[in-house]
Amino acid sequence: MPIHTTDRGWVLETATTGYALGLNQAGLLAHRYWGARLPAPADYPSAPNPGIWSAFNNPAQLTPEEYPGYEDIKFIDPCLKVTFADGVRDVVLRFESAEVLAGATPELRIHLRDTAYPFATTLHYRVHEAYDLIERAVTVANTGDTPITIERIWSAQWHFPAGGSYRLTHAVGRHMDEMHLRREPLSEGIKLLESRRLNTSHHHSPWFAIDRATSPGFGAADEDTGEVWFGTLAWSGNWKLSAEVTDFGSTRISMGINDWDFAWRLDPGQQFVAPSSYAGYSVAGFGGASRRCTISSAILCRMGKPFTR
Repeated sequence: MPIHTTDRGWVLETATTGYALGLNQAGLLAHRYWGARLPAPADYPSAPNPGIWSAFNNPAQLTPEEYPGYEDIKFIDPCLKVTFADGVRDVVLRFESAEVLAGATPELRIHLRDTAYPFATTLHYRVHEAYDLIERAVTVANTGDTPITIERIWSAQWHFPAGGSYRLTHAVGRHMDEMHLRREPLSEGIKLLESRRLNTSHHHSPWFAIDRATSPGFGAADEDTGEVWFGTLAWSGNWKLSAEVTDFGSTRISMGINDWDFAWRLDPGQQFVAPSSYAGYSVAGFGGASRRCTISSAILCRMGKPFTR
């Protein structure tokens, strides 16, 4: 079974990759690990428990949450923003339950619920073991009797190991001149890539690759060697990618539907299903990453089933 439940949380394993998440002492769903598969599920690290570093940063700001909402004293780029019927925009998601669905494509579902409002969020993790890919998506549901406005709903936030200077590779172009690779260092702040063209665009692709110059045991990645983390969004309409490096050295990429000029009225009893994001990890450089991403993602998009709560 490629999904393991342990006393530290959950471990997702593909043929060569391990991905771990779990609850920390503050009750936040935190990222634990993403990289080469470890010998046993117990070998993956525990969820981090950041302390209060100063009066300006509390644990919620410093925790690498799997799916951060817009709430608390947090200044990172959130994945989810909503406005409730009374005008409140603070969405406080906390863990409610988890379940593992067996089958040809095993799935982990993490159920979160707002602490004050009838608003439910489910994080979906599918493991495509043979393809070395992890699929993530999110669904939200209005379980109350008044409408909720969704202002942003991204599909996933992908965290990278602490330490080192990361480089972002992405593709740009225009009609008849597509897919020019751009490679640039990431520094403190937010780098945004997006499309506002409503449908598939020649100008930008919802895809990324990340490598780092100080990767333990590796140098910067080239075509055949080095660590590369990569991902794509199974949605080519209006999309956005946010690559963020915090002032505490945490690097993450969020991607999903573009929140530019976006608002979705979620009526009572309705749910919203965000598109899937696929991601993986390779020690065979950009060539190894591209073979997994281009071939496997095309197969998975054809065979994928929609998520439901």
